[in-house]
Amino acid sequence: MIAIRTTIKIIICNKLVTDSFLVVSLVYYLYCHAAFSDWNYNYEVEVENSVVLNNMGNQTGKTSSSPVKSTASKTSSKKRGKGKSRHESTAVSTSQSSPVPAKAATATASSTSSSQKLSTVPNTLSTDSSPSFSKRPVLQGDCTSALSNEGTHRQKTHLLFGKKSVKKSSFIVAAIDFGTTFSGFAYCTKDGYKHSAGPQIQMHTWAAKTTMTAKAPTCVLLDFDKNFKSFGYEANSEFQDDENAEENCYFFKHFKMKLYEQKDELTRDTMFESENGMTMPAIRVFSAIIKFFKDKLVEDMNSKDTKAYFLESDIHWVLTVPAIWNLKAKQFMREAAHLAGIEDNQLTLALEPEAASLYCRRVPNSVVRHPGDGPSIANFQAGAKYLIMDLGGGTIDITAHEVLEDGHLKEINEPTGGYWGGLRVNEEFTRFLQRLFGQDVLTELKENYPADWQAIADDFELKKCAYDPNGVMGKITIRIPLTLVEEYENTTGCSLREAISQTPFKDHLEFKQDKLRMDKAIFEKFFEESITNVVSKVEKLLRENPQLHNLDTILVVGGYAESPLMQQAIKDKFAGKYKIVIPSDPNLAILKGAVMYGFELDAVKSRVCKYTYGIGHQRTFLEGFDDPKKKWKHGRHSYVDDAFDIHVSKGDLVQYGTFQDGKDYHPVNDDQTQAWFDFYASDDKDPKFVYENSCACLGFVGVELSPRQRGLDATVTLEINISGTDIEVKATEKRTGNVTNAYCNFLG
Repeated sequence: MIAIRTTIKIIICNKLVTDSFLVVSLVYYLYCHAAFSDWNYNYEVEVENSVVLNNMGNQTGKTSSSPVKSTASKTSSKKRGKGKSRHESTAVSTSQSSPVPAKAATATASSTSSSQKLSTVPNTLSTDSSPSFSKRPVLQGDCTSALSNEGTHRQKTHLLFGKKSVKKSSFIVAAIDFGTTFSGFAYCTKDGYKHSAGPQIQMHTWAAKTTMTAKAPTCVLLDFDKNFKSFGYEANSEFQDDENAEENCYFFKHFKMKLYEQKDELTRDTMFESENGMTMPAIRVFSAIIKFFKDKLVEDMNSKDTKAYFLESDIHWVLTVPAIWNLKAKQFMREAAHLAGIEDNQLTLALEPEAASLYCRRVPNSVVRHPGDGPSIANFQAGAKYLIMDLGGGTIDITAHEVLEDGHLKEINEPTGGYWGGLRVNEEFTRFLQRLFGQDVLTELKENYPADWQAIADDFELKKCAYDPNGVMGKITIRIPLTLVEEYENTTGCSLREAISQTPFKDHLEFKQDKLRMDKAIFEKFFEESITNVVSKVEKLLRENPQLHNLDTILVVGGYAESPLMQQAIKDKFAGKYKIVIPSDPNLAILKGAVMYGFELDAVKSRVCKYTYGIGHQRTFLEGFDDPKKKWKHGRHSYVDDAFDIHVSKGDLVQYGTFQDGKDYHPVNDDQTQAWFDFYASDDKDPKFVYENSCACLGFVGVELSPRQRGLDATVTLEINISGTDIEVKATEKRTGNVTNAYCNFLG
């Protein structure tokens, strides 16, 4: 018998509900929800006619305009010409009422921390250079206090961008591992997660030609109108078999890497070119796949348990992202999920190596044990440290964790890595074909017969993943389509077999019928650059970081970690000093760990700050320190533009969910109704100005200021939380107590 205690509290404010069926349905839903769980519920449903949120997070029934700057300027005053101040183009403060001179619309700032004594002035914007407006406002007060009729403060929610709050007690956690080469999804109920035999994670399986797999190739086929058609193995086959697909469809593959390659230029309008030469918005490609996964997962759950009653709002989604991705790419994925119908407060982004680390710690039997291995990662005591190598199809993520007293983890090395994954092996193979056939011939094949080119790539991918240097005795065979052979012979006037006999590969390569057969030495050469970069990076990290000198274990996960050649290279280099741990299913460790992460969002208690973060601002001019040419006056005071106001420094340990010490900003113009803050990051620990080479403008946040009479205090305390996958901002007006919670917009 399951003990259930359910408290249902329905508050209807200023609203007459005459539809009794609605109320009965709600009560029935809560009852059914409790019937399939073993935890207590305490529901409070509140309806107020003053604030109603629609499914996009915007207000309905109440109009509100919030200006948004479409791009954040990185240009320094030095580049804009003499005598032109920074606040004339990029700002954190703006006036909406009476026009004022540019330098009159300034604000002074000071830190609330005792260690920060310097008075500072944030950047401002003149009324003749106002920010542009976006159709979807980025910021409105997220939790603005208001006095209710009862005389108490009630929090009103105005969500226009970012997460409102993460649901802590979701009935189901579903995870999507969106990989460069392979992707998949899985889920687990809260009861299943607490199962005595370990988390009961349900994996979706995909039908390959002769078997079922837990992941499918990350490729998607969309029709001429850019609507979803198929994904994975099905998309691959349909594109290759349908003669009209090349002209009437969009086929995308390995496109995730473009978010890393174009990380600095990434916007919501970024376009992707398909394998068959057609273009469409990148965000629609990602959202189409996420929506397909979402719908398929709901279908799976319904088919496995027809008695259970749940809504999509009961699911908390976890989407994996590489740890070395920048904040733009992470926001891009969040917005793609939003377009797919996943609300912000139902979504968490999980860093891939952290998810894998959690899985190996929580599921001891996931790691194959050998005699003399010592304690498993799951049994590591407080103070134990280990390195995580996430070897993906595109990027390689490397980080390190230390076990805390309570069993949680602390990051002890900022994530690092690069584009050295399995795709680099494919690229080396393509270069080899270019040398063999010529660039012109391959270009003709890709443009005129993209399905045939895709067939070559697929065959190589299979051989790459299965290649074992200790198990292959003869040659490796790659199938070559007849169209490539004909294109080569028509272009060069000689047979492919004759051409091979005149190349440096003649003793290691042969062509028979439609088969290109090569020696192991040639095939292993394709791996060389990738393996060398990975091993060298890890070796340098272990040597140069003092935090890692007493580390004795290396955990290797990810799809590329399945490669016997990569495994052998890692063991050859590090097994003499370190214990090498590879899960029995390294390609699924991230996906399963992401499901678990959804139930343990605080599994990693602290992270190392990768950059120095702060605000571009104006501060008091320092005689003998600042360049006199940059000095400008406002009243009796002198200021300097483009100073870097540091909020958190590179290398600082930031606690999960914790805001850094706030800093106070003081608008000096009584007419200001908004403040704009430009956020910067720097590779230096102590940057002085935002135009230094190490600095980059990340994005911006706007804050609405309450109306006030002249002379009244308008101080705004700004705090930031950089411990997660976003920059969370909290701005508090000291006079009114109004609080604005928002997430920095990195996409403009």
